[in-house]
Amino acid sequence: MTAATVPTRPPATRPTMAGVLVVVVPILAMSGFVMGIAMGVRGDKILMLFLAVTTGIVTFVPMAIDQMRAPANRHLLLSLLSMAYLVVFAMPAFAIYLPAAGPVEPAGMAFTAVSVSDIVAGQLMALVALVALLVGYALPFARLIASAIPKPRHDWPLPTILLVACLMIPFGWAIELAATFGFLPASLGSGFLGALSLSAWFGLVVLALAFIRYRSYSALALLFVLVPMSMAFAFFSGSKGQFLRPLMLIVLASWLHRREIRGRWVLAGILAGVLVYPASNFYRVSVKAGRSTVSMMTHPGRTLSDVSGHVSQYTLGGYMTEGFTRLAHRFDGLGRSSVIIRETPDRVPFQGGWTLAQIPMAYIPRVLWPNKPAVGIGQWITDTYGAGSHIRSATGPTWIGEFYLNFGTAGVVIGMLTMGLLLRLLHESLLRSATVPAVVAGVVILMNTSLEIQGGLIGTINGVTFSLGPIFAAHMALRFMGATVPIQAVPQSQADPPAGRRQVGLGSDSNATGWTG
Repeated sequence: MTAATVPTRPPATRPTMAGVLVVVVPILAMSGFVMGIAMGVRGDKILMLFLAVTTGIVTFVPMAIDQMRAPANRHLLLSLLSMAYLVVFAMPAFAIYLPAAGPVEPAGMAFTAVSVSDIVAGQLMALVALVALLVGYALPFARLIASAIPKPRHDWPLPTILLVACLMIPFGWAIELAATFGFLPASLGSGFLGALSLSAWFGLVVLALAFIRYRSYSALALLFVLVPMSMAFAFFSGSKGQFLRPLMLIVLASWLHRREIRGRWVLAGILAGVLVYPASNFYRVSVKAGRSTVSMMTHPGRTLSDVSGHVSQYTLGGYMTEGFTRLAHRFDGLGRSSVIIRETPDRVPFQGGWTLAQIPMAYIPRVLWPNKPAVGIGQWITDTYGAGSHIRSATGPTWIGEFYLNFGTAGVVIGMLTMGLLLRLLHESLLRSATVPAVVAGVVILMNTSLEIQGGLIGTINGVTFSLGPIFAAHMALRFMGATVPIQAVPQSQADPPAGRRQVGLGSDSNATGWTG
C-alpha cells in the first residue's frame, strides 16, 4: 500500500518549560521555605521543612532535563518515577507532618506514632536513596547491556491491534470472573492468574492505541462501553486504585505515544483520587465488610444507595478536605519508611534479605510446590512494625523501607543504585521503541514502578515480569502468524518521520515507527 503523507510539526524541545523547572521551581521552593519559617515553623521542624524542599527540588531535576530533549528522546519512566517520589516522600511532610501538633501515626502503622526526629531521619534516608537512584540511572552499564538485547523489529497494524484487543479483553475477563466466583483453584498461583487477568486491562491500552494512532472510531466506541464496565467491577471489588486504573492506563498510553507527560492530566488524576476516596473507603469499610464482590454486585441498587446516602452528609468543602487528607495518608511512604528506620535494628533485627528471596520464589507455581508459603510481606510488615497480627492488612514498606529492614543504610544505597540500573535498562531496551507492543509494555512498566514505589519490591519487579510475559508471547505468536509488519531500520531514538512530514498508511514500512496519524 502506498503511504500518504500529511504535514506535521517536527519533534520539539520545550526550553521554556525546562527553564521554569530549573529556575522558577527552586526559587518558589526556597520562597516556600522562608514563608514556612515566617508562618511559625520552629525547632526541629525547620530541618524537616528544609529536607522536604530539597527533596522536591532534586525530583524536579530529571523532569527539567527531559523538557530540553526532543520528545523521542525523553525518559518518561524516570520523569514519572521522580514525580511519584515527590508525592510519596516529599509531599507528606507538607500535608501531614509539618501541620501536626504532635506525633502522628502513619497510615497502616497503628500505635507507632512518629516524632519530628523520626521523620527527619526518614527524610535523610529518602534523599540519599533518591541520589543513589539517579546515579544508578545515569551510569553507562545499563546502556551497554541494552545494546546487546535485540530491539523490536516488527509492529502491529490496525487489523492486528483490533484482533488482539478482541482476544485479550474477553480472555482477561473470563479469568477474572472465574477467580471471583471461585472456579479457579488457588494452586494455579496468584501471580500466574494475576498476569492472565491483566489481559483485560491491557486490552484497553491496545484499543486506546488503535484510536490514538489510527483514529479507529470502532475502538473508541468499544472504549466507551468497556471502560465504565471495568470501573464498575473494580468499584464493587472495593479497590480504589483498580477503579481509576482504566483511565490511568489510557492516559499512560497517550503519554508514551506522544512522549510527553501532561501536567493537567496529573492534576486531574489527583482530583479524581480526592473525589473517589471518601466514597470508596466508606463502601469498603462499612458496606462491603464481610461480604463478597459477587454478593455486592447482585444488589447494586442497595449498594449505591448506601454510598450516596453517606456522601450526601458532607458539604462540598468537607468532602474535598477528607478526600485530600485520606489521599495524602494513602500515599505517605515517608511515614512508613520512617517507622521501619526507627525500629530497625533496635527492636526488629535486620532480616538479611529473606524478603528479597521471595522475588525468585514467586516464579515457582503452586502446582509444583503445593506447600509454597504465601508470597508478599505486607501482612508481615503490619504484624512486625504496625498494629499487630490481629489486624488483617497488607502494609507496603516502600522500596527504601524494604532495603533498610534487610541491610540498613548500605542496603538502601546499593539497592537504589541497582534499581536505577534496572530502570535505565528497561528504558533503553523497551521504552525507546514506539511500536504498539513496546508501548503496551511501557504502560506495564510505568504502572508497576511509579505506583509501586510505595509498596514492596516484589510488587515492582515481579509485577513487571509477570505482566510482560503474556505481551511478549502474544507478539511472538503474531509474528509467527504473519500478522505484524516490519519497521524501518532507523535508530531507536527516531520516533517521528523527518521534520515536516508524517507517514500514514497500513502495511507499509514507512509507517512502522509507530508514530502514524
